[in-house]
Amino acid sequence: MGYTHYWRKGTNNDQEQYSAALDEVFKMLRKSPVPLTIEVRKGGDIFFNGAEGDDYETFYLPADITDLEEFAFCKTALRPYDTIVVAALCVIDTLAPGVLDITSDGTSAEWMKGQGFACHTLEQLITVPNTIEDH
Repeated sequence: MGYTHYWRKGTNNDQEQYSAALDEVFKMLRKSPVPLTIEVRKGGDIFFNGAEGDDYETFYLPADITDLEEFAFCKTALRPYDTIVVAALCVIDTLAPGVLDITSDGTSAEWMKGQGFACHTLEQLITVPNTIEDH
């Protein structure tokens, strides 16, 4: 299947927490050192991918928590935008804990670059989800 990040809809359905986390993800996307194609649709849904040539699968987060899929994933093939996908997942997990249950083909060591980018960019402590394991 390739290098992929997975998530399931969690038990936390707090729209306010989730919306605040998405706002932080959007702030972070605007400061990405990695070239991205970013689309924010009406209502605040976020879609992004690597820029042409470094793209793979589009990462998607709906603005409305009730629109989260029961199971979703994003294959990045470890392309440069993987750092930003990881950062976004770390932000959601830290600021809206329990909204997503996140797993990955990557190890916690491989997530450190994305986590570090999120911390530096947002100037707050963002952690790697405790569900990310060293295989």
